[in-house]
Amino acid sequence: MKDTQLRGVILAKYYERRRGQIFTPKPKDFDPPIANEDILAISDQLGQHGLIEWKVQKSFGHIHAGLGKISAFGIDVVEGEATPSIKVEFVQNKTINVSGSSNVVVGDHNQMSVTQHIAELARVIDNSNGTLEQKAEAKGLLRRLVEHPLVASVAGGAVGLLGG
Repeated sequence: MKDTQLRGVILAKYYERRRGQIFTPKPKDFDPPIANEDILAISDQLGQHGLIEWKVQKSFGHIHAGLGKISAFGIDVVEGEATPSIKVEFVQNKTINVSGSSNVVVGDHNQMSVTQHIAELARVIDNSNGTLEQKAEAKGLLRRLVEHPLVASVAGGAVGLLGG
């Protein structure tokens, strides 16, 4: 896991315990567990950037052991109301179990919505009164839109819906 992602995971743990006492997350608090050295190093980084209030208790070389509590600024960052001076990437682990079902669609709502709209556009183009050439041109333009890096990051696998 990248440090930017570790920052997000560890800051989220401080956020979960925002109404509790000052503490230091333990490796077993995470799934999968995070090494104690990483927790301490990232907590120190979060403290340096004002995302948590970090009280150093001991230092072991470049690793500072301590206790922390999320700051008001850190809460705003987690809730999407503020931007930190250090990159923090919030990782969302989703586990979905489906059994004994049919016609089930699972996915991130935003990505699924975009994908469904693109599929609907492709269907409407196919069912239009245009010539085969016009339909191919329209679907080619739609494909170019979906293949644009910014659109692709939102639309995911929608380009496969366009055929050809």
